[in-house]
Amino acid sequence: MIRLKPILAAVVLPALLPVLAMANSLSAEPFFKHFTVMRDSKGNADLIMINTKPQEVQMSAYLEELQGMVSFAMSENLLDENALVQNFDAQDLQAWPKNYQRAAGRSLKELQTVDLEGIAKDKKFSSVMKSVGSIFKKHLMGSKVVANLNDKRFFYSRAGLSQVLSIAQQYIEQRIPPSQALELAKLLAGRVAHSIQTRRAFHQYMLLHYLENFEPKDLGLTAQEVARAKSSIYESKIPGYAFWQSNKAKRTWDKFGTAHFDRTVAAGGARLARNKKFYEFDQRVNYAFSIVSEKGKKKIVNLMNPRFMYSKKPSDAYFFDNPYRVQRQRLLIQLAQMGLRFVPVADLPMLIAKSALNSFLSSMYVPHQITEGALLAYFETVKDAVGAKALGEAISDPTLMQDLAMP
Repeated sequence: MIRLKPILAAVVLPALLPVLAMANSLSAEPFFKHFTVMRDSKGNADLIMINTKPQEVQMSAYLEELQGMVSFAMSENLLDENALVQNFDAQDLQAWPKNYQRAAGRSLKELQTVDLEGIAKDKKFSSVMKSVGSIFKKHLMGSKVVANLNDKRFFYSRAGLSQVLSIAQQYIEQRIPPSQALELAKLLAGRVAHSIQTRRAFHQYMLLHYLENFEPKDLGLTAQEVARAKSSIYESKIPGYAFWQSNKAKRTWDKFGTAHFDRTVAAGGARLARNKKFYEFDQRVNYAFSIVSEKGKKKIVNLMNPRFMYSKKPSDAYFFDNPYRVQRQRLLIQLAQMGLRFVPVADLPMLIAKSALNSFLSSMYVPHQITEGALLAYFETVKDAVGAKALGEAISDPTLMQDLAMP
């Protein structure tokens, strides 16, 4: 549940040496909280799974989360066309494509006209949403597997979630006439599909932090099992059409993941080097994130995801003097996307396509939130409770909240 609150005092993390040099100060305990290693009859690691209780797809929980986001935004006067100017740096907004800022502001304002409470109380709407949850149930259960160390095509052979989403949306359109309720129902179905799709990836980025920064024995694994876990993670990212990559993974299983991981580390270092002029110093905390100082502000930047499409600068992930700043910005972006569904095309600035604006807004936070599985793992292993709390409380995904034992 999103709970954005002011932090009165700056939070400064102790200066860090390279993470591996501080292995004695790191705690692997969170690894065993989040993951379960399943073993075969010989005691060898076979699967790494999310350590969570069985879940159902509760569409009502996703609706309640949206209602909470909108309610908070209204209490903070964020559903206003000027909210973006008040919460984003002018330099960042100037880099947006022409008229996108105005269109996003118009979308925020439109949310004030949506009767979320009235739609939620409608019995037909609730019945349809309950059935939609059943459509997604199978895929939620399957998303618990984070790595399969021995099946070299485990993820490549999985059924596509996009087909399930299409079925769910067709089901909705056949039962709810064109209205705000229809748009809300399709929005909820999309959020559930996204949740299931990204659940595994979030935990995979979290797992990679542990595989990078702890000795295999500290995780109850062997060096070969660590290498195969990495291979399985990167095998899961192979597109369905790229059969040649799947074949390569199969041929080079014990090295495939390590090679990809090393390239990820190098790419992050290169992105940081290209933007060196902006930062006074940097300290790499793991393969995906680095502590930097820019204009006297100490923060953590994401080395894997730029600020938005067209940008080459690392995105901001966390500010030590204002832990909730990034989360507040993302709340605004998500609300703008929600409102965009309800805005009449005629009310948008000329030549603005909803799909293009939606993709641009997604590029500002969707991949970043997934990668931040590694940042949450970092905060937990160095026992930074403030950072972990700020990151965790900004999660607006009921399934992921339960996985992470969020209240």
